[in-house]
Amino acid sequence: MTSIWQQTTVVFHKNFSIYYQERQFRQEFFVALLVFIILLVGSNNMQHIPTIEETSSPALLQIGAEFIPMTLLISSRYIVTAMISEKSDRQKEIQKIMGLKQSAYQLGWLLFNLARILAVSIFFLALAVPTGCFGPQEIEYKIDSYQVKIQFFNPIQQIGSYLLYAIGLTAQQYFLTTLFDQPKNGADVSMLLNIFGSLCSALLSIPYFQKQFAYQNSRHSWIVILFGIIFPSFLFDTYPYNQVLGTINKGIKPPLGVALYFGLQGAEILFYGILYLYLEQVLPNEYGTNKHPLFFIGKKYQIQGEDVSNQYELTNMNKPIIGTRQSEIQEDNSSAIYHEVFDNPKISPRAISIKNVKKSFNELMAVNGVTLQIYDSQILCLLGHNGAGKTTLISILTGLIKRDSGAITYYGTDNDFDVIRNYLGFCPQKDALYDSLSCDQHLQYYGKIKGIDEKELQMEIDQIINKCDLLNDRTKLVKQLSGGTRRKLSLAISLIGQSKVVFLDEPTSGMDPISRQKIWEILIQVKNEGRCLVLTTHHLDEAEVLSERLAIMAKGRLLTVGSVEFIKMNFGIGYHLSLYDKTNNPQMWSEKSKKIVNVVQQFIPQAKLNSQTSSDSMIFQVPFKQKDKFLPLFEQLERDPCIQVNLMMNTLEEAFINLSEWMKNPSLIKHQGNKLQMKIQKLTLTQQMNSTKSYLLNV
Repeated sequence: MTSIWQQTTVVFHKNFSIYYQERQFRQEFFVALLVFIILLVGSNNMQHIPTIEETSSPALLQIGAEFIPMTLLISSRYIVTAMISEKSDRQKEIQKIMGLKQSAYQLGWLLFNLARILAVSIFFLALAVPTGCFGPQEIEYKIDSYQVKIQFFNPIQQIGSYLLYAIGLTAQQYFLTTLFDQPKNGADVSMLLNIFGSLCSALLSIPYFQKQFAYQNSRHSWIVILFGIIFPSFLFDTYPYNQVLGTINKGIKPPLGVALYFGLQGAEILFYGILYLYLEQVLPNEYGTNKHPLFFIGKKYQIQGEDVSNQYELTNMNKPIIGTRQSEIQEDNSSAIYHEVFDNPKISPRAISIKNVKKSFNELMAVNGVTLQIYDSQILCLLGHNGAGKTTLISILTGLIKRDSGAITYYGTDNDFDVIRNYLGFCPQKDALYDSLSCDQHLQYYGKIKGIDEKELQMEIDQIINKCDLLNDRTKLVKQLSGGTRRKLSLAISLIGQSKVVFLDEPTSGMDPISRQKIWEILIQVKNEGRCLVLTTHHLDEAEVLSERLAIMAKGRLLTVGSVEFIKMNFGIGYHLSLYDKTNNPQMWSEKSKKIVNVVQQFIPQAKLNSQTSSDSMIFQVPFKQKDKFLPLFEQLERDPCIQVNLMMNTLEEAFINLSEWMKNPSLIKHQGNKLQMKIQKLTLTQQMNSTKSYLLNV
């Protein structure tokens, strides 16, 4: 298993690659240079410092002093933008699914952000300190007959103050990342706070504000200390004012001394650091888990959704036996109302066992007692309308959301998600890629997160690149790729590290038919390698082609689990019998049509003619139970050489639509009783109808 430090190094290297590729350092260092020039020009105006009495024209202590915090304005904006972007684009959560530890993620980002902001700080200090742009270390000033000497920070204090300001500013940006989901909003607030702090500090040069806030005996001097903790730029600019006020005006003590000033800078760092760590765990977000606000007190306030019961209480479920090895018998259980019983089950190990899992959000029961077994070498497709609970269930399975109750095991492991995530791969519906990294760099990054050896990783990347048809694009940046190629890269990432269980959230979303076909071929190849694939899709033809098993959800529950044929047989409308005119003679076909209808309905009275039949064809809907009548009917129809016969089962889409209609009108379900009785164990027909009707009425 990859150590935290190894993953930290990987995150740091990824961030640096993006930083360098996007040339972000150009703007950061340019702004620092610009501020230095402003200070250099204004430094000659610092030779006369007014006393409080000399206030006919209020002046600032330092010309350009308020510009010093602006040196890090761009850097702080980049920190907020980058970290919120990772959260809003799901990159953070996908990396977590793929095995990245939270501590490694945070430490990698912290080291990188400190490195970039300190690099700009050192660059600025290297220019400003030797040239005296921070201001003179002392100024002699004559008041009446007194000669006054004002002592400022020495170079060591200047450097220490500025570096602590940089670290405090970084901590503030981390805090802001917990409050926003849109990068622009967070970046704008970051800039406003920085500018606001400097402006508040500048107000202390005005006599009225000096008397109200600047001295220890002022009524509101505590506000200076409070603002110093909240606004790093305010605290950084405040100390020089207090030094001047305390020196020029005899007997007046400013609220900040050297020790208190540096103490406040340290307190500021701790304040924002602790606040970030707390809010990161407490504030809910779209994808992650959240803890109780008092989680740090004890077990009573641990993660919301902590398992309160692992009791395996199931109803309406069948238990056919499927053997994995001669020494092992496993039960194919599900909480579905309609569950297919396999007559000749394939020998296949169980990958995931889900037992009575529940999850609610306030009053909404998103997942309600789901039990399901998922196997290796199979593609399971989760279907359901929007709001059915598919996304919530997958989020629970990948560890993004904590279940309220129930149990989930991966290959026998249930609690250690650090181990479980070594098995997992995830392809999101929306590509969560870095525009400034290439295909190779993405696969390198995720492979190193999983701790793959360098030589093995390169071999595996080559295999996946070929498998996903990315050979010609492997060195291109993501921003140069087409939409279809990006989907292939997202799929390739989910396969890195020999992931045994791969979750695919609409993997062909937005792709053209040719690209979809290519993805299908890849998925079938991956399945044949012995992996377990869990797929969600809105393309029912895709589910029909790819899936060995379907699981259809409604209102948080499993409605049915079984093969495509099982779903179509039990919820479909039957067969489509299509008859075409071979001669392409509309007049003759029109004369024959009535006779043909009579022949079909003579053999199969239940056959219904489709009202949308065209002038050269006719289509009948035939119930499944009438299939034994096909042979004599076909023999009769084939006696007419002008008739072409085509027979096909209804599509999965038709069965799904039919099932949706049942859900809207539960009384329709009773007409399917005889058909479903043969497939459902443990419940009598009467019990099954009552159970189903009761459930669907609640839907």
